Amino acid sequence: MFSSEAEFTTTAVTEDGPINLKATQKNNKIYLTWNALSGFNEYQVKVNNQILKVSSTEFVHENPEEQEHVYEVRGLKTSGWTRWSDALRYSYLAEELPSGSGTIEDPYIISKSDDLIYVNEELGAHYALGTDINLNGIEWTAIGTKDAPLQGLLMGAIKR
Repeated sequence: MFSSEAEFTTTAVTEDGPINLKATQKNNKIYLTWNALSGFNEYQVKVNNQILKVSSTEFVHENPEEQEHVYEVRGLKTSGWTRWSDALRYSYLAEELPSGSGTIEDPYIISKSDDLIYVNEELGAHYALGTDINLNGIEWTAIGTKDAPLQGLLMGAIKR
């Protein structure tokens, strides 16, 4: 699956630090978000025991290794740093992207249901079906919306 989501709510009360950490995987990145709290000037994110400074309530973990990652967040108020949030553990598996580059000359080749689901991730790219795809028993969302339609081409496969 190309977009998997894990949600975790910390047990900290609002005065003690950031709460409601949420991790979402998309396009081989992990997006970490949490609730903003009044009076916080900046945040720190602890990623596998490495501390990084962030100035908003979101953090993008670029090109993470395939393993379980542990995230914690704390905020800075005028009185000092809060305690670390409860840990969010997220197991990451790299997404296997469809073959091709998404151009009209080299469209992404859609050969399985996960590839078809990926179309919603890049609505401006071009795609070609590589084979028939059986979606029986698979929950999926239609490609594009009225406000964000598919802008590229989705070409059917030629059978002989």
